[in-house]
Amino acid sequence: MKCIHCHENEPNKESGLCDNCEEKESSKINGILYLPALGLCLAAVLAPINFIKYLNMLSGDLPGYVAYYLYLGILILLIDLFITYFTVWSFFKKKKNIKKVIIPYYIFNTVVTLYFTVFASYLFKMPLDTPDIRALTSAAVGLIFWTPYFLFSKRIPVVFSK
Repeated sequence: MKCIHCHENEPNKESGLCDNCEEKESSKINGILYLPALGLCLAAVLAPINFIKYLNMLSGDLPGYVAYYLYLGILILLIDLFITYFTVWSFFKKKKNIKKVIIPYYIFNTVVTLYFTVFASYLFKMPLDTPDIRALTSAAVGLIFWTPYFLFSKRIPVVFSK
Protein backbone atom coordinates (compact mmCIF):
# COMPACT_ATOMS: atom_id res chain seq x y z
CA MET A 1 0.00 0.00 0.00
CA LYS A 2 1.27 3.48 -0.92
CA CYS A 3 0.55 7.04 0.19
CA ILE A 4 -2.91 8.18 -0.98
CA HIS A 5 -1.48 11.51 -2.19
CA CYS A 6 1.92 10.90 -3.82
CA HIS A 7 1.61 7.12 -4.35
CA GLU A 8 5.34 6.68 -3.65
CA ASN A 9 6.08 6.16 0.05
CA GLU A 10 4.65 3.99 2.81
CA PRO A 11 1.66 5.70 4.47
CA ASN A 12 1.03 6.26 8.17
CA LYS A 13 -1.82 4.13 9.44
CA GLU A 14 -3.96 7.01 10.80
CA SER A 15 -3.98 9.37 7.84
CA GLY A 16 -3.03 7.26 4.83
CA LEU A 17 -0.39 9.88 3.95
CA CYS A 18 3.37 9.45 4.08
CA ASP A 19 5.43 11.64 6.45
CA ASN A 20 6.39 14.05 3.66
CA CYS A 21 2.79 14.54 2.44
CA GLU A 22 1.54 14.80 6.02
CA GLU A 23 4.02 17.62 6.70
CA LYS A 24 2.94 19.45 3.54
CA GLU A 25 -0.73 19.02 4.45
CA SER A 26 -0.25 20.36 7.99
CA SER A 27 1.31 23.59 6.70
CA LYS A 28 -1.66 24.49 4.47
CA ILE A 29 -4.33 27.06 5.26
CA ASN A 30 -7.34 24.79 5.62
CA GLY A 31 -9.99 23.73 8.08
CA ILE A 32 -11.01 26.42 10.53
CA LEU A 33 -8.40 28.81 9.07
CA TYR A 34 -10.71 29.21 6.05
CA LEU A 35 -12.93 31.44 8.22
CA PRO A 36 -10.36 34.16 9.02
CA ALA A 37 -9.10 33.85 5.43
CA LEU A 38 -12.61 34.54 4.16
CA GLY A 39 -12.99 37.45 6.58
CA LEU A 40 -9.69 38.95 5.44
CA CYS A 41 -10.67 38.61 1.77
CA LEU A 42 -13.98 40.36 2.42
CA ALA A 43 -12.22 43.08 4.42
CA ALA A 44 -9.74 43.61 1.58
CA VAL A 45 -12.65 44.20 -0.81
CA LEU A 46 -14.81 46.29 1.54
CA ALA A 47 -12.07 48.53 3.02
CA PRO A 48 -11.49 50.62 -0.12
CA ILE A 49 -15.24 50.77 -0.78
CA ASN A 50 -15.86 52.20 2.71
CA PHE A 51 -12.97 54.63 2.30
CA ILE A 52 -14.34 55.95 -0.99
CA LYS A 53 -17.89 56.12 0.40
CA TYR A 54 -16.83 58.34 3.30
CA LEU A 55 -14.53 60.38 1.07
CA ASN A 56 -17.48 61.13 -1.22
CA MET A 57 -19.54 62.32 1.76
CA LEU A 58 -17.17 65.24 2.20
CA SER A 59 -18.19 66.75 -1.12
CA GLY A 60 -21.44 68.15 0.30
CA ASP A 61 -22.02 71.22 2.44
CA LEU A 62 -21.75 69.84 5.98
CA PRO A 63 -21.92 71.41 9.45
CA GLY A 64 -18.55 71.72 11.21
CA TYR A 65 -18.83 68.83 13.64
CA VAL A 66 -20.05 66.45 10.91
CA ALA A 67 -17.10 67.40 8.69
CA TYR A 68 -14.67 66.82 11.58
CA TYR A 69 -16.30 63.45 12.27
CA LEU A 70 -15.83 62.53 8.59
CA TYR A 71 -12.23 63.78 8.49
CA LEU A 72 -11.35 61.64 11.49
CA GLY A 73 -13.33 58.76 10.00
CA ILE A 74 -11.41 59.01 6.72
CA LEU A 75 -8.10 59.02 8.61
CA ILE A 76 -9.20 55.96 10.58
CA LEU A 77 -10.31 54.20 7.38
CA LEU A 78 -6.99 55.01 5.69
CA ILE A 79 -5.10 53.44 8.59
CA ASP A 80 -7.53 50.52 8.48
CA LEU A 81 -6.84 50.10 4.76
CA PHE A 82 -3.10 49.76 5.35
CA ILE A 83 -3.52 47.44 8.35
CA THR A 84 -5.98 45.26 6.41
CA TYR A 85 -3.75 44.85 3.35
CA PHE A 86 -0.66 44.17 5.46
CA THR A 87 -2.60 41.55 7.44
CA VAL A 88 -3.91 39.92 4.25
CA TRP A 89 -0.38 39.84 2.81
CA SER A 90 1.08 38.36 6.03
CA PHE A 91 -1.71 35.79 6.27
CA PHE A 92 -1.53 34.47 2.72
CA LYS A 93 2.28 34.57 2.62
CA LYS A 94 2.12 32.54 5.85
CA LYS A 95 4.49 34.89 7.66
CA LYS A 96 5.80 33.91 11.07
CA ASN A 97 4.81 37.31 12.51
CA ILE A 98 1.08 36.69 11.93
CA LYS A 99 0.30 36.88 15.66
CA LYS A 100 1.85 40.34 15.87
CA VAL A 101 -0.11 41.44 12.80
CA ILE A 102 -3.54 39.85 13.08
CA ILE A 103 -4.20 40.68 16.74
CA PRO A 104 -3.73 44.45 16.19
CA TYR A 105 -5.87 44.01 13.06
CA TYR A 106 -8.76 42.61 15.12
CA ILE A 107 -8.31 45.25 17.84
CA PHE A 108 -8.23 48.10 15.32
CA ASN A 109 -11.20 46.60 13.46
CA THR A 110 -13.15 46.75 16.73
CA VAL A 111 -12.11 50.39 17.26
CA VAL A 112 -13.19 51.27 13.70
CA THR A 113 -16.53 49.53 14.21
CA LEU A 114 -17.11 51.32 17.53
CA TYR A 115 -16.28 54.67 15.93
CA PHE A 116 -18.71 54.24 13.05
CA THR A 117 -21.53 52.71 15.10
CA VAL A 118 -21.56 53.57 18.81
CA PHE A 119 -19.77 56.92 18.59
CA ALA A 120 -21.84 57.97 15.56
CA SER A 121 -25.02 56.92 17.36
CA TYR A 122 -24.05 58.98 20.40
CA LEU A 123 -22.84 62.00 18.40
CA PHE A 124 -25.86 62.20 16.09
CA LYS A 125 -28.37 60.97 18.70
CA MET A 126 -29.55 58.07 16.56
CA PRO A 127 -30.44 54.57 17.77
CA LEU A 128 -28.33 51.62 16.68
CA ASP A 129 -30.01 49.72 13.87
CA THR A 130 -29.66 46.12 12.71
CA PRO A 131 -26.59 46.63 10.44
CA ASP A 132 -24.84 48.43 13.32
CA ILE A 133 -25.51 45.56 15.69
CA ARG A 134 -24.38 43.09 13.02
CA ALA A 135 -21.11 45.02 12.57
CA LEU A 136 -20.54 45.16 16.34
CA THR A 137 -21.22 41.43 16.65
CA SER A 138 -18.81 40.66 13.83
CA ALA A 139 -16.06 42.77 15.40
CA ALA A 140 -16.69 41.18 18.81
CA VAL A 141 -16.48 37.66 17.35
CA GLY A 142 -13.19 38.55 15.66
CA LEU A 143 -11.76 39.94 18.86
CA ILE A 144 -13.16 37.37 21.29
CA PHE A 145 -12.76 34.19 19.21
CA TRP A 146 -9.93 34.70 16.71
CA THR A 147 -7.49 36.54 18.98
CA PRO A 148 -7.23 33.65 21.49
CA TYR A 149 -7.15 31.16 18.60
CA PHE A 150 -4.14 32.85 17.03
CA LEU A 151 -2.46 33.26 20.42
CA PHE A 152 -2.91 29.74 21.78
CA SER A 153 -3.42 27.39 18.85
CA LYS A 154 -0.64 24.88 18.28
CA ARG A 155 -1.43 24.87 14.59
CA ILE A 156 -0.61 28.53 13.97
CA PRO A 157 3.21 28.17 14.31
CA VAL A 158 3.09 25.15 12.01
CA VAL A 159 1.13 26.87 9.23
CA PHE A 160 2.70 30.31 9.57
CA SER A 161 6.41 29.57 9.55
CA LYS A 162 8.01 31.67 6.79
